[in-house]
Order: sequence, then C-alpha cells, then structure tokens
Amino acid sequence: MPLPDTVEDWLNLHQQSHPWVMDFTLERLREVLQRLGCASPDCPVYTVGGTNGKGSVTAFAAAILQADGRRVGVFTSPHLLHYAERIQIDGRPVADDELRAAFRAVWEACGAITLTYFEHSLAAAVWLFRRARLDAWVLEVGLGGRLDAVNVFDAAAAAVVSVALDHEAVLGHTVELIAAEKAGIFRRGRPAVCGAGITPVLCEQARQVGALLRVAGEDFSGQAVNGAWTYTEHATQGVTVWSGLPLPGLEGPHQIGNAAVALALLRWGPPALLPSREAVECGLRTARVAGRFERFRLAGREWVVDVAHNPAAATVLAAALATLPPAPTRWLLGVLADKNLTGVLDGLVATGASLTGWAVTLSGERGRLGSELAAQATAHGHAGLEPGADLTVACERLQATSLPGERIVACGSFALVAPVLIWLRQQAAQPA
Repeated sequence: MPLPDTVEDWLNLHQQSHPWVMDFTLERLREVLQRLGCASPDCPVYTVGGTNGKGSVTAFAAAILQADGRRVGVFTSPHLLHYAERIQIDGRPVADDELRAAFRAVWEACGAITLTYFEHSLAAAVWLFRRARLDAWVLEVGLGGRLDAVNVFDAAAAAVVSVALDHEAVLGHTVELIAAEKAGIFRRGRPAVCGAGITPVLCEQARQVGALLRVAGEDFSGQAVNGAWTYTEHATQGVTVWSGLPLPGLEGPHQIGNAAVALALLRWGPPALLPSREAVECGLRTARVAGRFERFRLAGREWVVDVAHNPAAATVLAAALATLPPAPTRWLLGVLADKNLTGVLDGLVATGASLTGWAVTLSGERGRLGSELAAQATAHGHAGLEPGADLTVACERLQATSLPGERIVACGSFALVAPVLIWLRQQAAQPA
C-alpha cells in the first residue's frame, strides 16, 4: 500500500489504523518505541497531568526552560487550529516535512502492530525529539495518567495540577478513582508535585509509590500581591521566597496557581536544569496557550474565549470573568454530548451570571445539537439560550446584536473554540 503524501492523509490513516479510538495498553507503544530506538529518553522528562490546568503548566514549564537557554521538546493535546501545535521544538511547531518523516518512520517501525491516533502522535513526537538532541521534554498527559501513552516514559519530575470529574466513563465516576489514575505518572524517588485542592487519595498514592511528594499550600504556594505575585517554597534547606514575580502572560487569577505548580516542578526537578529567576520571569510573561481565557476586541465588543469543557473548568472561568470590569454579557455555548452539561451550566453561573445568547450545534460522533443544549439548559433553570445550528451565523449575530462595551463569552468545548478563533482572526479581532 502506498503511504500518504500529506499530513492530512497521514492523520486520516492514523484514525483508521487501530480498531479502537482509545486503547489503554502500553505494551504496543513500548515495542514500537523500542524498534525506533526511542524507548529511553536521552534527556530529563517532565510529565504534566490533571483534569484542568495541565496545558497551562506545560506551557509555563517549557517557556521557562527555553528562556534559560534550554532546547525543549513539548508534546500536548488536543490541537485547536493545526495538528503541529501538538509537537513543538524550541517553541516552534514542527514543519510538515518533519511530520511526514516522523509518521513514515513510526509506520515502518509498527510492522504488524497497530497504534491509536494519539499513540502515533506521541511516537512521532519523541522520534523528532531524539533526532533534535534536546535538553528536556515536557509531555502533557492526554487522558488519566496510569495507562496514558505518555506514561511509557519515567518522568524525572511529574505534576498533577488538579483532579475533578471528567471522562468518568473511562477514569471512574468518583474524584477518588480519577485521582488514583492520575497518580500513575509518579515514580519512586522522584518529585511528585500536586496542585491546590488535590484529593488526599492522590497524595496517598504518591507516598505509596515512594515519590517525593510536594503539595501546593504545604510545600509551596503562589500568592498575588499588588499587581505581582510571590512564590514561596518550603524545603529541607529552608524557605525560599521570590516576591515581585510578574503576573503570568496567561490571563486569569487561577494562572498564578498554575505558574506556581510549574515553578515547583522545575525547582524540585533535575538540579542541572534548575532555572534562574530571570528565566522564570521571562517564561511567565511569554507563555501562551490558545483558547484559555483569551480576550479579543472586535468593533468595540470584547470576546472571551475559553474551552471550559467540564464543571470545574466552567467554575474557574466564571471566577475569572468576575475579576473583569462589569459588562453586559452574551454567551456562545457548545458542549459535547458526553460532557456533564448541567455541571458546566451551573459552573458558569456560579458567580451570578445569567446565560443569554446562543447554544450551537457541535458535529461529530460526540456532538450535541444546539436545540438539545438550549432545551436542557431551560429545563435546569438556565433559560435565555437561543438554539442555533451554525456556529459562524451565531458569531455574526452576536457581534451584530451586541452593543459597544458589551462582552461575548464563547466556551464549552475545544470543538467550539477552534472555529470561533478562526472566525475572530478572519474579522481581524485584536488581543484585548
């Protein structure tokens, strides 16, 4: 069979090559990586997991290492606009010719073994990382932790940023079960950094493994102070206090906690990669992640775009919105069918917001009709969402019917945020 010539055709092949979309068995991937000569990283690996916040922590950690002069490979998922967002080297998404070469190498190494789409992506990433001879890899867990493909590698330091209900059908229907899965990325004798509010199960799992547990609020913390923030760390050699750190380039009060987790991950990680304060400040300012509380201006209207696809993330979004100057707010909402819609809606109104705007259809096997979303919202006491099938039409109408000074919030799914960002770029919206 002739192999594909384009990245798009390769991705289509990856989607069809394995019988299941998700297959939580690591042996197949380990064998393929062994054949590729990529089973053992040639530099320290930082692994970042969690229900929410892991993308931000990954971005902070990578940006800080790069600002310190390190060459860094970053693997994340999902992508929003372009597949190459998933695989970056030195802050640059890899080029199409690099992707094609990596996909071919992985495919040839597979032989009779089949991999999932996600496993193909990770194998391609580490093949490229090994060839680039990097100083560090920063890998974001895709789903869970214990059986996620990223966990084929032993992390030099690992972080679980948060634990909340999401993907319950796969990970379990309680926070405790989900925490146990996420703790699977921890390793004996190596730092295990836990974000604020982490369930005790996660910490107990880390102790049982023999990891070097570091917990937000106990061993380290981040606190906003007069337009800046302070990082405090308690270690055996004493207390470290870094005051006057710049606010993160990623917006929202929750990002200080994420930045603190990233800083703890690096400071307790391999000593050879300990970043300078100057690098920390630069990395905090320059880190970017698309679709996380991004704000834009378009013809006098403010647009806020956030994936916020589970109840915990929706609650964080509501709290972040509450810190902005008050403004009449319209909503553009789309939530996949396998997500907790009631929990997302309740999270969005946690600070007293009223949901008025559009409920749009998200297509695909996991899609949900806008009419169904609006009806369920009304049934649960959140009336005010008008059903609509076409997302672009909804964007145009919200922009046209709102007034200068009003705010439009688009949220609920990666599948919604991606086309909204495309539409905003087409309209020449400017960062707020």
